[in-house]
Amino acid sequence: WIQGGHPNPIFQAASKLGLQTIIEPGGNRPGLYSEAYDGNGHFVQHQNRSQFLENEVEFCAWEFATSPSVRAGADMSVRQAYKQCGWEIDNEIDAAIDFLWLQSEYALPAGRASLLHNIPDQSYEQYAPDDFFVVDQHPRGFARLVDDLPVDASKVVLNAAVSQIQYDSFGSLVMLANGTQLEADAVVVTVPVGVLQQHTDLLNPPLA
Repeated sequence: WIQGGHPNPIFQAASKLGLQTIIEPGGNRPGLYSEAYDGNGHFVQHQNRSQFLENEVEFCAWEFATSPSVRAGADMSVRQAYKQCGWEIDNEIDAAIDFLWLQSEYALPAGRASLLHNIPDQSYEQYAPDDFFVVDQHPRGFARLVDDLPVDASKVVLNAAVSQIQYDSFGSLVMLANGTQLEADAVVVTVPVGVLQQHTDLLNPPLA
């Protein structure tokens, strides 16, 4: 998936290579799924619970996340915020909705996901509210993003520790531990969210 569509530089690169994508409006919203089935293959009604989670609960969690106390560093987990907002898993349908909305998004249990660093989602805030799924499988699918991009071998730096990434609307500056500075139009950071939570000085300015 590519978050945010055209404003996202990864989407721009994929488009330039001609990779086929399918839009997923609104990202991973459970309410987008018109049909759902239980473990026995029976059709189940989930829209009411999905809409409650996506609307009332999510808005309440957003208010928690943007409150002065949380912004000042009094963080809590996404699970704690959702519980305070009235979301409890009552059955297997709730569990499936919860997994799709939270764990599949954060790639870790909601009880371990930081509210401060995950809500609001900065990718959607900066780019657009939709996801794009790369369906191109030939010759190497999404890997073509790396394979086909022109790379100047003299600019490839391996085994180099990054001490800080400075960025603004004009570009980015990557500071290496050995004192080297690398300038770029944009920087793709792929470290887990937990690493960013532990190393808050890595990004300058820090994530909101």
